[in-house]
Amino acid sequence: MPAFKGKKSEITVHAQAEILNDQNRYTKVPFRCTFRKLPADQVEELRRLERDEGLDPSAAARENLVGWSDLLDEDNNPIEFSQDAVEEAMDLMAYRTAIQNAFIRAQYNVKLVNSKN
Repeated sequence: MPAFKGKKSEITVHAQAEILNDQNRYTKVPFRCTFRKLPADQVEELRRLERDEGLDPSAAARENLVGWSDLLDEDNNPIEFSQDAVEEAMDLMAYRTAIQNAFIRAQYNVKLVNSKN
């Protein structure tokens, strides 16, 4: 069986949260997310559910997020990946959006508007 490029069990992509700071400006918080790479039939089913039933892709992003790196707290210490940390991040809209957009890029192999990866 040939070893196609891009055939991996996990994929790591850049993410970037934009946090409103005290000066009413946005601070960009870059980090990397690692997701399980889903088979094409599961990706197509997710797309169908989003289109036809309004599925929120953040649930699939949360379920398939297996790690992150370069994510720092307010004191510039690394935030360890854990389910509790994932839940906390997903409760904050800026991080939820960043993780969801990274998941979409990772699975759908698309570039989103205003994303750099």
